[in-house]
Amino acid sequence: MMIHKKSIPSYFIIAWLIIAASILLKTFYIFKCTSYASSILLDMSAYWNGAFERVAGNIHSINQYAIFPPFYIFSLSFYLNIIKNLGLMSHALEIIIFINIILSSVSAYVVYSLTYRLVIRKFFALLALFFYCFSYTTIYLNALTLPENLAIPLLVIAVGIVSSENLDWKRIMLSGILMGVVISAKPLLAFLALAFIFYIACLSVKEKQYWKITLFLAFCLITPLCVIYKNYDLSDGKLLGFGAYGGANFYAGWAHLKQISCNTTTQGNWWVSFPSTFNDPHSKSIVTDQPFYNQTYYYQLGLKTIARDPIVLLKKLLWSDKFFFGDLYPTLSTQPCFYKFFMQLNQFILYAVFLSLGILYLFFLEYSNKRIIGFLYSLLGFFFLGIYLIGTFDRRYMSFIEFLILIIFFVTIDKICTFKTCYKKIIIYLILTVTIFVIIPIVNKSCFHF
Repeated sequence: MMIHKKSIPSYFIIAWLIIAASILLKTFYIFKCTSYASSILLDMSAYWNGAFERVAGNIHSINQYAIFPPFYIFSLSFYLNIIKNLGLMSHALEIIIFINIILSSVSAYVVYSLTYRLVIRKFFALLALFFYCFSYTTIYLNALTLPENLAIPLLVIAVGIVSSENLDWKRIMLSGILMGVVISAKPLLAFLALAFIFYIACLSVKEKQYWKITLFLAFCLITPLCVIYKNYDLSDGKLLGFGAYGGANFYAGWAHLKQISCNTTTQGNWWVSFPSTFNDPHSKSIVTDQPFYNQTYYYQLGLKTIARDPIVLLKKLLWSDKFFFGDLYPTLSTQPCFYKFFMQLNQFILYAVFLSLGILYLFFLEYSNKRIIGFLYSLLGFFFLGIYLIGTFDRRYMSFIEFLILIIFFVTIDKICTFKTCYKKIIIYLILTVTIFVIIPIVNKSCFHF
């Protein structure tokens, strides 16, 4: 009798080998080639010091809510309490960074699994995973104690869950919980919840199962509502919302600011820098005596900026090139090894991939998974809408955009290989797109100075 051994999916094994290799490489590069410890002495000190204050029991200190959303401080203090109980506080920073590495690397499996479902040539799924796992943007950000290292992996996982073929109540509940955490950690990403709501609502209507959208909304709102109440309580009523600098971020986005400094007689001196414009010679800094939690003041300044110069509505569109070519985050005291080379290579690859996204539209009507592709495009659209309306073109979100555009790019390549007769349309599209994206930076530099 012949015994047949159960076949092992080789692509699945290769995918996890790529993920394991990325964990090893990130760990080596961050701990051996970067000055990661300097981050908690500079820009990340608000999160780090706030978390240590919570561990010490000082939960109403102004450091908890003066600028940034306190939720990540809550998360860090949770980790630190566990680390403290294990007697490993002398290695707390290294453990937190390693958690960043594990979260970003393991969540990358979604890139592989989602691409695998969407392409005919399955090796494209491995290529998408490879580029995502070894993206220099992600490697660099993993070295920092930033909320993006929590929010973006959870957001990636939520996208993977919602995109699954069988969207049952367990998956809807889990995706809602994850999105609630994402919004609490990075409030700007609340715009992406609109893409989730629209996607699940369409499914609910199509399948006449309206409980799906209701369940998602219920579990998506639980964490944010609890966080808003907690923020209000710990700030003694000063902070109503997710973070104190939401208004300042809105104002900076429209006024093209590099830094806002808040000097008060009772609350101390605080400042926040905006990476995308930090080294822009045309951006400016301001000093005020209004604390950041007085968000109404900053929102009014932003609205006055728009009313005084309506053409800023067009200018901000032209500043979008900073999302790809602006500064990432001026934080480490010394640049990591080969920083300039790796960062410029990463920027070039991502920009080239981004230019190709519109090509998939040529195949949209012939595609069997239009629902998922439409969802991915809607995530891109709502993200840039959020940045345009209330944020700055901050490249710290780039790892999530990489997740989206790499999947769409390799699906596009797969379709090009299938529909070879579309080459002429593709060439015309590329010429027009490259022309537009080359003109934008030129017009930006030559016509709009500050």
